[in-house]
Amino acid sequence: MVQLKDDDSDSADKSKTKMREAKATPAWPAVLFAVAVALIATGVYYMAQSKTGCPFHFGKGDEASPHSSVASPHSSVEQPTFGSGASLPETYSGQVLTKQQLSQHGQGSSSPWVSVLGHVYDVSTGMRYYGEGATYDFFTGKDGSRAYSTGQFDEEGLTDDVSGLKAEAIGEIYNWLNVFGKKYPLLGRLEGPFFTSEGIPTPVWRNIESSLASLGKVEERRRELRREFPSCNSHYEKEFAEVWCTVKSGGIVRDWVGVPRQLHVPGESVRCACVRNTQLSDPKLQLYDNCDEAASKCKIKR
Repeated sequence: MVQLKDDDSDSADKSKTKMREAKATPAWPAVLFAVAVALIATGVYYMAQSKTGCPFHFGKGDEASPHSSVASPHSSVEQPTFGSGASLPETYSGQVLTKQQLSQHGQGSSSPWVSVLGHVYDVSTGMRYYGEGATYDFFTGKDGSRAYSTGQFDEEGLTDDVSGLKAEAIGEIYNWLNVFGKKYPLLGRLEGPFFTSEGIPTPVWRNIESSLASLGKVEERRRELRREFPSCNSHYEKEFAEVWCTVKSGGIVRDWVGVPRQLHVPGESVRCACVRNTQLSDPKLQLYDNCDEAASKCKIKR
């Protein structure tokens, strides 16, 4: 016998089916959507109410790092650039810190600072390097400029006394300003040998600028030599080495190949250079042993 169902019973079955399907539907997509909307709304609110920008991107606004206890706008602090040749002005409107303030952010501090050539950086976001017990925590809370070149990481070496260092060493230290400047907030200048209590450059700082200027001239001469005498291509084996020239060797693209010669420049290591025929009489050049004068490729004994 066929059992017939009326409309009411059919509707009830459909309702039960929908209820089961509703219970089986997961709720997490709706929850995630609600969280996302809340985060976006919060970000928009803070961007409208605060000069610091979105709270999920600290350091993107005009204020100092949230790790810092010094509220100094980055825009008022001069960021030095290695190799620019520019001198710092005789005026300064940024934050000036004392050595005592700096020392409060040394080893064991939850907001470590470092100073290089009188420029103080908040390295709190680099706790894996500068936190207590980390690899470079000995740099925190002080200006250890000299050690950035000498590698002497004891109390005597971690000093802001850079007197007697050659221009190349000063350049090595100065380059760390670029390294820190790209990663960490620059809080201001440190009162000491490089800057006065008003943040004005001292004679010691001007001597640093002079060293960098002379170093810049040396670097420019080296660049000229690399353009004039491009380096050779080379391949080294246990007892022999091959050197050869092409129109692209040494990273210098040109319309001539040249021949390999030893280049002797006072104060620099001897290197292989590709030389044009019109340059062969230069006293800085020397022919490799067992190498033909006109050969563009030579195999030499090491």
